[in-house]
Amino acid sequence: MNKLRSCLLYRLLGAYVLCPLWLLAFGLAARARGVRRVRVGKLSVWGDAGFLGLCRSSMERLERLDSGLHRVLTQGQWVRIFQAPKDYYIGGLGPPWLFSVEPPYVAWQSDGIIARLIYIAFCMAEFPRGHKPGESAGRHKSVMKQARSWLATRGFPEVLIECYPEHSGAQPSAPPNGGAATQLGNSAEREGPPSVS
Repeated sequence: MNKLRSCLLYRLLGAYVLCPLWLLAFGLAARARGVRRVRVGKLSVWGDAGFLGLCRSSMERLERLDSGLHRVLTQGQWVRIFQAPKDYYIGGLGPPWLFSVEPPYVAWQSDGIIARLIYIAFCMAEFPRGHKPGESAGRHKSVMKQARSWLATRGFPEVLIECYPEHSGAQPSAPPNGGAATQLGNSAEREGPPSVS
């Protein structure tokens, strides 16, 4: 019973003290570096002006393609997406509501951004309150399968569909915010789609 109380205290401390402090520090550091933010409902996107314009147009396109997933992203839980610098991958770091968009996705323009956004939307739908160690592997495979099916049904490029393999190598204890492929260090291949040539 004491262990349960202790665990609850740590969760409350994390949710109501540490996470808000971390978000405040993230916002201040981003503004100090000249990074801008666009907010659509409960979705905040952080990045340079070009990235934000691309995300805004991709969100509008996603709303036309699938208004339900658009609602999950903008009206579900609070989510933050940031433009990842080159050779930076968030992997299993950070809380479940923080996602990155890596440069290979940006290189595919709107198709790449939408591929990442639908993955995020399916994660948010599958893990509404975060994940619990031990149960996330099967649910994450379901997210990957849904993302793959959604992209294939709408005729997205095969290379983007392949970012969401049917047999994901994600670690069972990894939260679903790592990326489209596998956890960093878990694969010899790069995460995300190959760059556009």
